[in-house]
Amino acid sequence: MLVKTTHDGSRNATVQVVCDNWIAEQFKVIDPSRLIGTPRHLKIDAIHYVVSDGVEVRVAWETDNEIHEVLPLSGRGKMDFESSGGLHATTSEDNVGISVRTIGLKPDAGQCLFTLIFDLSKHVGDR
Repeated sequence: MLVKTTHDGSRNATVQVVCDNWIAEQFKVIDPSRLIGTPRHLKIDAIHYVVSDGVEVRVAWETDNEIHEVLPLSGRGKMDFESSGGLHATTSEDNVGISVRTIGLKPDAGQCLFTLIFDLSKHVGDR
């Protein structure tokens, strides 16, 4: 899996995730502590995605103790949350990351490929 931060500014970030294998367990792809300013909170403004047939990618907010699945993605497209204020974490904890896992075809039944591009807003300051 390739996770690449293509933009990391003071208020926004863009992270690209490219995967060519099966991910049965949650895999953290965005860790706020690795972004500039160590944001307290992230907000998903948009996700661009391409997922191979027969596979679903589950996107989740991940804390140290819990995983909260929020989006199932399949096929291709863009989900734009910016006009509705963005997709916020389902927990009030700080430093909540984003993780993914795959469901659908069995790993030996075919190739599992997906690309996700996250457009993020960052909240860095005090609450």
